[in-house]
Amino acid sequence: MHGRTIISFKYHQALLSPNLAIIARPEAAELLSLMAMFDRQGIPESILYDDRGKLQFEDAVAPLTSLSLIKLQSTKQPEQQVGEHLFEMHDLVQLATRKWLEVHMQVGRWEKASLRIMAAAFPSGKHETWAACQVLLPHARKVLGYVLEETNATLDRSRIADNTVWYLFLVGEYAAAEKIGRTAVVGREEQAWVLLERQGKYEEAEAMHRRALEGREKVLGVEQPHTLTSMANLAFVESKIVEGG
Repeated sequence: MHGRTIISFKYHQALLSPNLAIIARPEAAELLSLMAMFDRQGIPESILYDDRGKLQFEDAVAPLTSLSLIKLQSTKQPEQQVGEHLFEMHDLVQLATRKWLEVHMQVGRWEKASLRIMAAAFPSGKHETWAACQVLLPHARKVLGYVLEETNATLDRSRIADNTVWYLFLVGEYAAAEKIGRTAVVGREEQAWVLLERQGKYEEAEAMHRRALEGREKVLGVEQPHTLTSMANLAFVESKIVEGG
């Protein structure tokens, strides 16, 4: 079985590498690169547009589907509520795409793009957004694994973690919320807040501190050290606002 996997991977890699280089429309290669950053299944078309118009998007999708690199996925009830097409790619196509991007030193570019897109796409977690949150959750979890030492990427990752934790808490998935809260938010969010505060964006930093404090009180507990740190951080930034920055 292991031998078959190696052979299959080499086949997909041989198929994929030249196609990425010579694909008729460069935007198709870019779209495939972006898709490889998300979970390979249930990718909603809305997070793939990335400033493309409907016709541009369809032109980019066409060669990928004709080469069987991606395909439309049948939808389930939560996905039907969102009302858009979902795509999927074979795991070996995803792996081969990422390997190709690694060779060409493009992984960071597309990880950053996926963080930016998911930060804008993942809802606040309010009840009316739960169907969208459920569809986007696997992709949010995927991109939360990307840790880039870059200001905007750090802020995007913190926003994704914040909204994801809040949604999971509201739907009663406390263990999952706590896991993300302890790994993705704790530690990285402080860096995001520092970046905002250094830029003098105290109102934005205050909103981030306040939301994190609410989430930590519910998920981690009022007396938990990270919660107490959030209280102190919020008090500090509020004092800076009173002082006028």
